[in-house]
Amino acid sequence: MSNWRSMGLLARVNLIVVVVLLIFFAAGAWFGYQLQQDYVLNEAVEKARLVAQEAIRTREYLSRQLVTGQVELNLERYGLIPVVASQRIGRRIADDLGYVIRQTSLRTRNPVNSPDAFERQALERFIAEPELKEIYQVRDQDGPAVFRYLKPFVADQSCLRCHGDPKQAPEFIRKLFPADKDQAYNYRIGEVIGAASVSIPMDRLSEQVSANLRLDLLRLGGLFLVLASFLSLLIKLSVLKPLGLLGQAIRRTVETGRFANRIPFTGQG
Repeated sequence: MSNWRSMGLLARVNLIVVVVLLIFFAAGAWFGYQLQQDYVLNEAVEKARLVAQEAIRTREYLSRQLVTGQVELNLERYGLIPVVASQRIGRRIADDLGYVIRQTSLRTRNPVNSPDAFERQALERFIAEPELKEIYQVRDQDGPAVFRYLKPFVADQSCLRCHGDPKQAPEFIRKLFPADKDQAYNYRIGEVIGAASVSIPMDRLSEQVSANLRLDLLRLGGLFLVLASFLSLLIKLSVLKPLGLLGQAIRRTVETGRFANRIPFTGQG
């Protein structure tokens, strides 16, 4: 308190201005951080949505081409099976982007494609709620935070070629996946049979948040510095200088005893 009393008027005003601006700066920084978080999350959703849609469209395109082109599948052409081809393409894209992209199902043939706990819950929801178009969430249960996204796909006519009546499946499929041991037969057109799953490490997204936030803080700090300087100068010229001149005029009046004289408010006398 004694320090405050010993401070001059200009110092007090400057201190108040700085404190007020710091409060606004902190509020602006927090608001900017929230905006960046929302922006990056929305961008992650859009990226994952695009990648998942491309995986599903690739699978659908290959399915149609096999049907319209009357391509006969065999063991040598195993890589042309739509789900197999789209999985392999997805892995290459994932390597380029640093993501994890795959297709999973509750009725997988390849154990590698079996769903984890989050994917299983999502698949069960897709089956129970056919109108549900996507599920995404930030997860950090097993280590670093990861953005998870799943988009369901349904069976169409081309799927039934290998996943319909086991008696109608290609011979090499029946040999690889005997009907009495395989759960991926007897698909019905329109039913949810799996989902495209995309995982994006949050540290990649956090780096972008930090970079954007630093830039915003630099801009905001520069703006507040200019504003503080301008306000300080404005207060000095508009308030403190006239008060100082008024004080000088009062002192002269007291010293001379000319109380009948009018005190000049313009600083001229």
